[in-house]
Amino acid sequence: MLRWVFVDMNSYFASVEQHLRPELRGKPVAVAGMDVDSTACIAASYEAKAFGVKTGTLVGMARHLCPGLIVVPARSEEYVEMHHRICEVIEDRLHIERILSIDEMACRLPSNFAEEGAARSVALGIKEDLRRRIGPCVRCSIGIAPNRFLAKVGSDMQKPDGLVVIQQEELPGKILGLGVRDLPGVGAKREVELAAHGADTMAALWRMSEEQLMRAWGGIGGRELYRNLHGEAVVDVPARKWTVGHSSVLAPERRNEAWAYAVMVRLVHKAAARLRHMGYAAGRMSVHVRYAGSGGAGWDGHIGIEDGQDTQTLLEAMRAVWAKKPAGVMKKVGMTLSDLERAEGVTLPLFGGDEKRLELARAMDRINGRFGRQRIYFGEMHETRKAAGMRIAFGSVPEENW
Repeated sequence: MLRWVFVDMNSYFASVEQHLRPELRGKPVAVAGMDVDSTACIAASYEAKAFGVKTGTLVGMARHLCPGLIVVPARSEEYVEMHHRICEVIEDRLHIERILSIDEMACRLPSNFAEEGAARSVALGIKEDLRRRIGPCVRCSIGIAPNRFLAKVGSDMQKPDGLVVIQQEELPGKILGLGVRDLPGVGAKREVELAAHGADTMAALWRMSEEQLMRAWGGIGGRELYRNLHGEAVVDVPARKWTVGHSSVLAPERRNEAWAYAVMVRLVHKAAARLRHMGYAAGRMSVHVRYAGSGGAGWDGHIGIEDGQDTQTLLEAMRAVWAKKPAGVMKKVGMTLSDLERAEGVTLPLFGGDEKRLELARAMDRINGRFGRQRIYFGEMHETRKAAGMRIAFGSVPEENW
């Protein structure tokens, strides 16, 4: 029985740029944080991919591979806005059960769409709705399968604009042409570990028993892989969030102490709002600095926080760590909140002043939620409120207004 539809937007950031800028359509495009040779491409259009340009390729190398490459600066707010438009289109056909990243959504199929013909029809409807309501540049590949894992595998099998159905009775034949690394959750290190246990091909992996795969994986992850791979209806358990963080590369003309600090203030504002939106409190903050010059030396500082949620407390923690960093020309700054706990599980502030800080932070969230991001903020981030642009973590998509 088919239970899941997985929608994977094709070359998402680059496709959005081509949608918004018609002059880029049909041309090789790379999206990067800034147009500097040492910066990595974060997305490439299919025209650029044909020359070997891909995510992670340095801009300088990308230009060498593709002399006609057009490098455009990332516009994260546009990609988030488009993400929400895409979700609205999909929701008119199927309810989105899980948003895996800004360009990946998983929908559970109702029982009346469990047959292949009906499932294909609804998937083709999603594709047509995207073309008609958004535009021809924003395409997707769709996988349909008995579980979300195999639906994701199917969405990767045919790009761009693909549609692949994997029935349980078609296994393993339908996936034998794939490599072990093509499976979700199998990276380079895991691939080596599986190969050491004899699972160096998809056929060999398929022949392993559940117990063998658990030993090869080193835990219950092997059981989950076995059941997913064999098309079983696996219960989807939401993963716990372990960290929240942001970073920003400083433009060469702004690599000074004042600007770097102001950007850090902006990053803390963003992380604090995101933390509250997700319903967590932090017990630790780390500040990261990378310096310019040969070698690109880095520095990290840490501080404990008592159930940190409000922006003022997190700013004070950042200042305390920032004061300890070495001097030097900084090219990148960042911060990470860790030791996260669900907010409903932490002790309420003991002192009245602490409670008022949290009330103020939540009031600011409500105002920004109603009237738009950055409508209200602390004064010391005023000059840089647009500088540290939204960076999208692929496992978490920000709301339009946080």
